Amino acid sequence: IALLGVSVCFAVNAASFALAAILIASIKVERTTRPLEVSELGATIGASLRSLWDDRLLRLLAIMLTVTNFGLMFGHGIFVKYADVELGVTGFGYGLLLVATALGAAAAGVFGHRMIAVLGTRWSIVVPYLAFGVTQVMLGLVPVTAVVAVVGFVLGGSITLWNVVTVTIRQRLIE
Repeated sequence: IALLGVSVCFAVNAASFALAAILIASIKVERTTRPLEVSELGATIGASLRSLWDDRLLRLLAIMLTVTNFGLMFGHGIFVKYADVELGVTGFGYGLLLVATALGAAAAGVFGHRMIAVLGTRWSIVVPYLAFGVTQVMLGLVPVTAVVAVVGFVLGGSITLWNVVTVTIRQRLIE
């Protein structure tokens, strides 16, 4: 019966991706440009990379994104082992820790605009970065399941807040 529960989770997730693909495929977009020829692709990529490098803020955001993803995924890659060995949680407990992180991300998705209005753009980038560091230190210093759940909530919210702000800035710069 446990296998059935796990299967249902994966089936629901797969169905959500299938529905998303169907919805995206149903979008009608008029093509205003012709597709690139293979010979033009290299020149286009080169021009795009030069444009990225020439824009100081866009370049900084790209570097920040790279470093952030590397650092966070480096820790996340061993999180299941950490939860098992250091916290002693079961598969269900590990799932609950992931739920705490997802709830933090969802909360920031819902209330992020209010947080940005209070903090401003600059601090809405700085505060999550501080949270990234503090949460990682907390995971190492306080291997207590309840604390790790709270840390996960804060980390999930910080990641979403940071993404909302930085992606918005990138999109405005690229327009």
